[in-house]
Amino acid sequence: MCTRSARRRWKSSPRPYTIFTRLTTDTEAARDLGYDSIIAPPTFMSLIAFVAQRRLFEETLSCYSMPQILQVDQKFTFHRPLHAGDRLSCEVSVVSARRAVGADLIVVENDIFDQRDQPILTAMTTLAASAEVSTPENFMHYVEQIMMAGTVGSPTP
Repeated sequence: MCTRSARRRWKSSPRPYTIFTRLTTDTEAARDLGYDSIIAPPTFMSLIAFVAQRRLFEETLSCYSMPQILQVDQKFTFHRPLHAGDRLSCEVSVVSARRAVGADLIVVENDIFDQRDQPILTAMTTLAASAEVSTPENFMHYVEQIMMAGTVGSPTP
């Protein structure tokens, strides 16, 4: 974990963004600020949440296809940074569902844990879905190209 003095140095820095960028790419910079290894940028977690929610809709809420779902809200609670070498598991649950203004409003919670079952992130996502919307051809191919660009095993164009 990051030490208090390291956090104070980071907050008082004239360029905290530069320091944060170094935390995600430079092991020595991460160690200087009290971390054991580099940390993942917070936006990295959106990839994990995307994959987990996609699986939820493919396996459990299969009456919808991805183009019939619109994310209307998302909130993240970070419990600790994601470190290089962490092994992750994810639990996805539907918190609530109701019908309103012609769409189904679904609240989904993603809890992401490390290899010791310690929480890393909790994400709450509100989705609007309608099975009545037609699905454009090749839609998911393009979504995967955008969401997974630059990751290991990303789809080819």
